[in-house]
Amino acid sequence: MLQRPEVVDYFPNLEVRGGRIVKVEDTKVIALEDAASTEPLQLYFNPTLDEVEDVEVITAAKLIHWTGSHPEARLLQVQHMINTARRLVREADKRLGLDGLGADLCCVIMDVRHQGRAGFDELQAALLAKRPFEALLEVGRRGQPERVKNLKAALATRRAGLRQKKWSRSIGDFV
Repeated sequence: MLQRPEVVDYFPNLEVRGGRIVKVEDTKVIALEDAASTEPLQLYFNPTLDEVEDVEVITAAKLIHWTGSHPEARLLQVQHMINTARRLVREADKRLGLDGLGADLCCVIMDVRHQGRAGFDELQAALLAKRPFEALLEVGRRGQPERVKNLKAALATRRAGLRQKKWSRSIGDFV
């Protein structure tokens, strides 16, 4: 998104140089990410986790406006999350053997991995439970109860359709 022409309207001091995001202040270039970390970039958008600060609110408003005003930017965000979801499911498949598993279960696994709520051992135990969907929803609930509650609510009306799609290891997607 930082290579889109309208970036100057939202984040004029952010650029991509050498494949990495930097902040430009006058003639000074400050790296906000490298191969090891994106922490400086995260702090740029949200300086602390202690409270909701003005910087965080303004940044969120800019992103919302950008997304709402520019369909191409919105499409980039959607495509990025689709690619991320596929990558997370492919990685989980290597560890958990998800081939043929319903998209409802894979969706929960992907969310757990995306949010960092648990590791593969906990996910494997949940998959082996009598009611794997319910067990997967419990994985990481203690640390993020609201996230799990919202995920459960979002999947409640979509689960039947998701169950019809199966993960295909050979294709790397749902069929």
